[in-house]
Amino acid sequence: MSSVKEPIQKYYMSSKGYYSRLEKGSFKRLFQKYYNFLRGDEEEKGLILDVGCGVGQITSNLGKEGIEAVGADVSPIGVGTAHKNRNRDSQVHFVVASGYNLPFRERIFQTAGCLNVLEHMQQPEKCIREMVRVSSENLVVACPNLLCPIYGRNVREKLSKFKRLGSNLFGKGDRNEFQHVEPIMGESDETIGRDLDATTITTPWNVRHLLEVNGIEITHFSSYIGPNKIIDDLSKLPFFRRLGGGVFLKGRKKRAGNDGKITFDLQHE
Repeated sequence: MSSVKEPIQKYYMSSKGYYSRLEKGSFKRLFQKYYNFLRGDEEEKGLILDVGCGVGQITSNLGKEGIEAVGADVSPIGVGTAHKNRNRDSQVHFVVASGYNLPFRERIFQTAGCLNVLEHMQQPEKCIREMVRVSSENLVVACPNLLCPIYGRNVREKLSKFKRLGSNLFGKGDRNEFQHVEPIMGESDETIGRDLDATTITTPWNVRHLLEVNGIEITHFSSYIGPNKIIDDLSKLPFFRRLGGGVFLKGRKKRAGNDGKITFDLQHE
């Protein structure tokens, strides 16, 4: 595995409590929508990659449906838990790897996705480029809209986020570049649930722009990551999908091709 220099990724590599709490999360509430989009339709049954797979719930559930999938995570703790819990008869694989340097050949996966990963990276651009490189057709990206006031740590920060959200909504803010904050890294429910451990401000504008400049044609764009269909339908409306607490995008590469089986670059293992 390539070296990781960012303190926040070193934290995830060593925090047992973080992955213990992640393992107890509700699949339907936290993962169901992302899982459905990553899995795709009946005709989309190619190899799937989940970047930042955590303890592997999504990858393992794909395996239960007979889908071949790979989960990659920077944490040996998370990957070790995923290996322990997986169905031995399924076609799922887990690998310790940074999203900055995925140990796979180009276009090996039909679909690559990441859920609540980009906001924990200092260089989300590099991760998306890697995901585009190893995928042949589809990308699925879900993360929080960290300009939404619900993520403010206090009243002052909530007001600041509301002001910045308004500026971007009316085209007066910096809509494309990522800005960074100092993360609060801990293992409490409050820290994990409110994304206080985020280091990059992800928004509907900068995440969509990042996918488009890397050759992805957007096919789904909403502001809701959960399973409620009514809220999900509302979150797809142009105005609401920029105000909600989430960013959910699916897109397809403008040029596609797939050429083989899983291949790991041994220098990364």
